[in-house]
Amino acid sequence: MTLVTKFDAYFKSLISPYRYHSKESNEYISISDSVLLSWIFAIVNGIFRIILINLVLVSLSSYVLGQDLDIQLFQKDGNFGYYFLILSSILDIIFFPLFALFIVQFWTFIIRIFARFLRVDGDIDLKVERVVTGSLSSNVFMAVPILGSFIQKVSSLILLFIGMRSQLKFSSALSICVLISPIIIAMLIAIVAMTFLIFKNL
Repeated sequence: MTLVTKFDAYFKSLISPYRYHSKESNEYISISDSVLLSWIFAIVNGIFRIILINLVLVSLSSYVLGQDLDIQLFQKDGNFGYYFLILSSILDIIFFPLFALFIVQFWTFIIRIFARFLRVDGDIDLKVERVVTGSLSSNVFMAVPILGSFIQKVSSLILLFIGMRSQLKFSSALSICVLISPIIIAMLIAIVAMTFLIFKNL
């Protein structure tokens, strides 16, 4: 599979997800390739963030100095905040592949549980992998300044929804239940933990 073909499959899963998940389509991209291609847009996002941080700080510093205000961030010895913001942006770029793989494994685990419980026909592992891999193409939106991260998260959930409907033949209601299941699990864990602490202190 050439680089051009990988890019084509990557963008097809975003632009035309139903066609990407159709039975006639043979252009599927692997998880590793999808993560690496997503990394490109994460780098673009990080560069935009660094540029935006510098523009904002330059504008604010000019305003602060003009108003004769005393704010630690803009003093000569107050560069810690600035370097922290830059360092966090750089670390986001460096560790993006690990974070992306964690997200992949998380959703693979959740969706696979539902698929096996419902006895989905065919190779469940392969179908779930295609669902999750297809959702990674949402990282293209990270290249959009300011609102990119928000758009990416929303589009990722939409692509997961479409993937489950197409690959695993889940109903709309079931697909939504799968998407909100992490929230429900987190709430149940919080309730159990709070209950345990309450009874422990009695």
